[in-house]
Amino acid sequence: MQARSLLVAAISSALLAGSALAQVERQHAPHVHGVATGNLSMDNGDVRLELEIPGVNLIGFEHAPRNDEQQAALDGTLAFLRAAEWVHTDPRGGCEVASINAHTHGFGADGHYHDHEHHDHGHDHDQHDHAHDDDHDHHHDHEHGHHHHDDHEHSHDHHHDHDHSEFHVIVGLECEHPDRLGWIDLRLFEGYPGNERMDIDVLTETLATQARLTPGNGRISLR
Repeated sequence: MQARSLLVAAISSALLAGSALAQVERQHAPHVHGVATGNLSMDNGDVRLELEIPGVNLIGFEHAPRNDEQQAALDGTLAFLRAAEWVHTDPRGGCEVASINAHTHGFGADGHYHDHEHHDHGHDHDQHDHAHDDDHDHHHDHEHGHHHHDDHEHSHDHHHDHDHSEFHVIVGLECEHPDRLGWIDLRLFEGYPGNERMDIDVLTETLATQARLTPGNGRISLR
């Protein structure tokens, strides 16, 4: 009987935690320029942080790089995210970065600038069809879903309905004293004026909430 009671209590606790997290997640808006979203979970000594940051927040655009300067901005930001120096933890927790994965989604066919394909990046077959009368329609049919097309990008910037470009980041922390970990700072505002807000769902064994980070307040409290 005692074992059954413990099982019921454990299931109830899990359901409540899942319900609380679902309630928090429903507060997230879809991809909105200026607003990053994410999740932070802690299980014993393992902490997992996942972030989705609109490209415009960090580099000012969400299309395939069109010149060397934009390519350098994209590559430099990825290198910065992968270095994980922007993650600072409460020293009492004894945490270290165990793993990190940072990549992009939606920045053109391969996320790289090619000067000879400035307008038709990733669509070599279009470059040989300019002499045909139906080139305009063909170009539109095959460009749907790619950010470097000027007309599509104009619609994207005003409607925010689909085909967005983002940075996706997953950070794994291992903490020697997780019970002493009181906070985690995400320093992703200084130098990135387009990153106006970060909404982070937080779920631990004792906490289910949402942290709203802004410039001057990049701290996730775990108390």
